[in-house]
Amino acid sequence: MAGPSSLCVFCGSRTGADPAHAAAARRLGQLMAERGIRLVFGGGRIGLMGVLADAVIAGGGRAVGVIPDFLMELEVEHKGVDEIIVASSMHERKTRMFELADGFVVLAGGLGTLDETLEIITWKQLQIHAKPVVVVNTGGYWSALQDLFRHAIAAGFAHAGVMELFAVNAKDTLAAGILQGAATMELDDASDFPTSGYVLVEDELIFYNGKIGDVLQNLGRGAHGTVNAAHDLGVRAELAVSEWAWEGVVRAYGF
Repeated sequence: MAGPSSLCVFCGSRTGADPAHAAAARRLGQLMAERGIRLVFGGGRIGLMGVLADAVIAGGGRAVGVIPDFLMELEVEHKGVDEIIVASSMHERKTRMFELADGFVVLAGGLGTLDETLEIITWKQLQIHAKPVVVVNTGGYWSALQDLFRHAIAAGFAHAGVMELFAVNAKDTLAAGILQGAATMELDDASDFPTSGYVLVEDELIFYNGKIGDVLQNLGRGAHGTVNAAHDLGVRAELAVSEWAWEGVVRAYGF
């Protein structure tokens, strides 16, 4: 299954109080460069945008910034990227970023990031696109966004299906994998695994449905030893397994 060649990353023009956010942006940039995935971003040299772009460039990757003309006048554009596209408005900026990307990753950010995230999810609800959207919930930063969506559903203003328009890493599993490496466990204790989920074996993310030992034996990996487990990605990840969202976007993070 083909992975993405270009990912748009929405993230903040500040680095935030928690250094975990900058670490996540840096690691994402490194891994995108390693995998030859072009970065499309807001074009800034400050905040998480700058951290992310610097990491892509340092790794020999490609980066395209899309920035509105009024921000160019403030001289906050990143001068080291392969291309800067100057947009005449924020609306044009978001449209160009959408056109250039195969999928979307959301890191921490403020009102601008929230605006971009909600719009790209809304466009998916309206069937303007079917591109994967992955929200990285580092330190639980975006948990309140999930709560807001659930509140709208409970109040009768949104259909329950809107929760399937984007994927959020459950219990910060994905972010933990970026910053610390996935949790490990012995296969002799594999009864603790759920009946379906994901497991990382030899740098390959594998979806399984059934006994994990049987699955690994069928793959020729054997039933003993230690593997990295990413098994609590949640129902939305299972529903997305037929897409490259988890083959491409999640593996872009190193799982």
